[in-house]
Amino acid sequence: MKKNKRITMDYLDICLQALIMAWRQVMEMSIKEALSRTEYGKGDTLALDAIPEIILEKCLTTYNSDIILITEELGKSAKSRILSGPNPERQEPVFFADPTDRSRFFHIFSF
Repeated sequence: MKKNKRITMDYLDICLQALIMAWRQVMEMSIKEALSRTEYGKGDTLALDAIPEIILEKCLTTYNSDIILITEELGKSAKSRILSGPNPERQEPVFFADPTDRSRFFHIFSF
């Protein structure tokens, strides 16, 4: 049990670091940059949505390349890696994130 608690604390630490980095990047973005389109994910994603997901993914996969991160943009490719077998101990950690899901509203109020 102690080993699992340590792993859980390590994941919590890396997730908090990733969230702080993503938050900082969003706060430093200009409105023009935030509203720009990117090639990330579905291909029509605004930077406001893409950049936090990219930062979260890089931080988590740098810590553990087997982590499964499911987001609005990355979800379909990750689903195939989730085990459906009877032994949950063999499952790599699965994280769900949608850090900024209000870009449509941001666009309306930014002008």
